[in-house]
Amino acid sequence: MAKAKKVKTAEPKDNAVLGHLASYITELFINEDVNAFVEADLLQDLLVYRLDGIAKPVMEHTIYKMGEELKKSGKIDLKKRVGGINQQKRIMFRTEDQYNAMISLFFEAVEDRPELVDFIDDETSFENFMIYCINDFREQWERFVSDIVQEKLGLERKFGLYANRNRADPAWDKVPTYADYVDERIGAMTTPPA
Repeated sequence: MAKAKKVKTAEPKDNAVLGHLASYITELFINEDVNAFVEADLLQDLLVYRLDGIAKPVMEHTIYKMGEELKKSGKIDLKKRVGGINQQKRIMFRTEDQYNAMISLFFEAVEDRPELVDFIDDETSFENFMIYCINDFREQWERFVSDIVQEKLGLERKFGLYANRNRADPAWDKVPTYADYVDERIGAMTTPPA
């Protein structure tokens, strides 16, 4: 009897960097609205899938924007802007893996586009610049989440659903889920603001 041949199927790639970034964004939703916890698994899966083509371009744009800011000012005041390296790691990220995922994403972007950082000439400035970029990248996702949560909560208030968590109420059909919002808006993250 002949052995069956293994056929490779197209499976979504397992990317730990995107997984940790998705975890960070999902936690932002839960911090803004505890009711987002119900969608946590769906949000996590959706974000891992959608971040594949979005996370690196957003980081590249962030590096470009921060580089232009640094070229104009000539100096990075890390303590004034982000509170220093240790504060950034300890306060802003729930796990070290989330912070490391953003560092990995930064280096992926720099490897693909080294011209974005070719004006930095010493290691300390490069490290400070990296933290500067990670902080701005993180703040972009915080604004993304905050805008979605405010809009969704506004709709819940409009339809009187803020105290009614009974999903049988037909008014819930008029309020998109967080996953719906993310799926609809995440592509706009790659479009630089005018």
